[in-house]
Amino acid sequence: MKVATWNVLSPTYHRFGTGRVLETTLKQHYEDRINRIMSLVLSLKCDVVCLQEVWSDEGFLNVIKKYLEDNKGEEEYDVLYGQRTFWRPDGCLTLVNKRKYRVLKNQTYPLGWLSSRIVMCTTIQETDSSSRDTFNIWNTHLSYPHQDFCSAGRQIRETKTLINYVYSSHQKKTSDGNIVNIVCGDFNSDEHGDVYQLMKNNNFNSSFVLKNKREVKITHRDHTNKRVASDYVWVYSKSNLTKQQEDERSEDGIQVNDAKLYPPYIPDDKWPDHFIEEYSDHRPLFVDLYFPPPKSN
Repeated sequence: MKVATWNVLSPTYHRFGTGRVLETTLKQHYEDRINRIMSLVLSLKCDVVCLQEVWSDEGFLNVIKKYLEDNKGEEEYDVLYGQRTFWRPDGCLTLVNKRKYRVLKNQTYPLGWLSSRIVMCTTIQETDSSSRDTFNIWNTHLSYPHQDFCSAGRQIRETKTLINYVYSSHQKKTSDGNIVNIVCGDFNSDEHGDVYQLMKNNNFNSSFVLKNKREVKITHRDHTNKRVASDYVWVYSKSNLTKQQEDERSEDGIQVNDAKLYPPYIPDDKWPDHFIEEYSDHRPLFVDLYFPPPKSN
């Protein structure tokens, strides 16, 4: 399963010049930018794509859908959207390649009332396979860690709520197959942060680490001009995979064939020039996961 996650910088937050001009007032600009973003998304040829900070404006969402329809090839996507609570003007959008996976259910859950953060869970299953395994694709964007006690506490509460949702879904195994939980998004935390450590200590395993034996360095240039890591594709396991195996294959049968940032020719410890102007203040993270069938007894 090829998966990508990308915070695409909503036009409601994208400012120009001294910060007085919002991109929402520049229709041609944001349409051109989102079309460039979708062109890059299609070039990845993913089965699942999780986007964050997608503007909830109906016209903007229609631009995305039109581009996907006009440029469909081997991948043809179902488009699923979950808006943040209390009418916040952005949300999470998940694309599922309908030629390989069918959507069984899609639901949005609140992570915090004050922050209006959400997580969207899309349950999918392979269309042409004897396997009855189901995959829960979790798409989220946690609060930014402003330098105050309230922000730090809010982030931790959101993370704990997310973990509880995943735990609950993982217990609902069916008689037909297993449930695999894949959590994607912008966590606004590097590997030393409390949010990252909370995920790691609760058996969420970074795909990038499983493949590269280290964590990604820079995925985001934030509004203070800091270069940080904040975007991840986590695979939930009953045990901590990175401690069990020295290679990218886990005891749970999860194998990471690839994990990298785009564009791939720019190292992950560098920020690409002009990327914000052309695409976003985040780089997309791509991973290729393999779930081999269980061994027969």
